[in-house]
Parts: sequence; structure tokens; C-alpha cells
Amino acid sequence: MVGDFNYWDLASAPMTRDREGYWTARVPWVQHGQVYKYAITGPDGRCVQKADPFAFHAETGPATGSKVWDIDNYGWSDGTWMREDWQTSPINISWAAGAIR
Repeated sequence: MVGDFNYWDLASAPMTRDREGYWTARVPWVQHGQVYKYAITGPDGRCVQKADPFAFHAETGPATGSKVWDIDNYGWSDGTWMREDWQTSPINISWAAGAIR
């Protein structure tokens, strides 16, 4: 894992795979708003940096980094929807046509 918090150093915060197959890295010094990416080394030895597809926040384009985002104190406003039968209610998830490659 690389980012502002380790000066984009590949060796500073390596990720390890646990018994369940999840990849994790411990970065206790990371701060809210810092940019990060996953550094992924393929079988050919080439390393690429990828944004976190599950990040809560990201840089504004054309930059592509994910941002560390603290949501502990976020004021969620979906209580009514969560109390109702959300599993059978219609939902619309859309994106820009050119966003997925």
C-alpha cells in the first residue's frame, strides 16, 4: 500500500494475505484525507498502482487516488429507508456511460 503517508514507498506498508484470503496492511500513522493506492505486483513482476474500488472518498479527476476518510462521525440520513422494507423496494444505481472500461 502506498500513499502520502509513506511518501509512496513500496516497501513501507506491505500488504499481507490472511487465512481467509483478505489482503491487509497496518498503517497506524495514516491521517484523514491522505491519498493512497494499492501497489499490485503481477506474475510478470510489473507493479501497478490502483485506486481502492471501495474507498469512501477519492481525488478529483484527472487524479485517481483514493482518500482515507473517517466516517465514524458522519450524520447518516437513511434511517427511514433502513427501517422500511428496503430489500424489496426499488433502487436505481447508475453511472456515466464512459466510466466503466
